[in-house]
Amino acid sequence: MPPLLRDQRWFMAIFFKLSLGDKAKYFLDFKDKSYGMSDEDYKNLYANTYNILGRETDLNKSCIDRLLKENYGDSVLEVGCGNGYFSGLLSEKHDNITAIDINVTPETIKNHPAISFEQGKVEDLPFKDNSFDSVICTHTLEHVLDLEKSLSELRRVATKKIIIVVPCQRPYKYSFDLHLHFFPYESSLLHRFKPDVSASYTLEKLSNDWYYTETF
Repeated sequence: MPPLLRDQRWFMAIFFKLSLGDKAKYFLDFKDKSYGMSDEDYKNLYANTYNILGRETDLNKSCIDRLLKENYGDSVLEVGCGNGYFSGLLSEKHDNITAIDINVTPETIKNHPAISFEQGKVEDLPFKDNSFDSVICTHTLEHVLDLEKSLSELRRVATKKIIIVVPCQRPYKYSFDLHLHFFPYESSLLHRFKPDVSASYTLEKLSNDWYYTETF
């Protein structure tokens, strides 16, 4: 669909309302209103739109397979864990797993009793420096209000490795997701991530997702 139509609210509203009903307004207004949101507004938005498309996970199979093969060390943190899908998979192979999300439901905690859950935002993680050997953050950074602060926090709490997965996606004003940051090219991701000079990084494309690691 050409950008000339994709950027027209009246046109996109037809598809949004047919697919999302009264929740369509959250997606149509998001990019215009997000930068003025308080923390509470942002948290409530995600509570009101939680799993609206009925996806078990946003991760593709290629990324899941790669993530399950990683060497994480003794302690792992998943940032932006959602319903705990990937942390649940990882808990079958690792014991010391902590997961955090802006909203953690009682159902998520009940479904994954082996995982230690916390509630909080990426830009202000409630953990001490160097708390975890490895930090995973998948399909989360495209949503955050402050990308640079979020990256700083991921690096702050990790001692050995961070792993980030984000979609390889072109920017559109109206889309069926609450994305604020877009990484259509390798260069656009590296420009925003600014790999730590004290770390080695890798970046590859796995089934239309970027798979990025930093090893300290």
